[in-house]
Amino acid sequence: MDSPAGRRPSQATPDVQHFIGYVETTTDALRLIMAARQGIIPRITRRLNDSERRSMIRTGAVFVFCVEESGIRRWTEGLSWSPSRIVGNFLVCRSFLCAAMETPHSAF
Repeated sequence: MDSPAGRRPSQATPDVQHFIGYVETTTDALRLIMAARQGIIPRITRRLNDSERRSMIRTGAVFVFCVEESGIRRWTEGLSWSPSRIVGNFLVCRSFLCAAMETPHSAF
């Protein structure tokens, strides 16, 4: 990722935006955090409602939030996930296609 400004913010509703991109390295993550702190890319400042979750959560959606600002202590979106594991500086888990099947779908 060359620069957060090179990617595009996506707007689902007038007051909630997210970033579309790919976070591959710790440097990418740090750049996104700094860009969010500087107002270059949007931050999530509250929990998403059901409509926003349905329209915004998809592959490539990156949500940056501050625990103190948003009150979000743990990200939840109503999907089923495998147990998480630490890989380098990232917390990685897999989403399930459906809760009944419990078959991993994609890695995050």
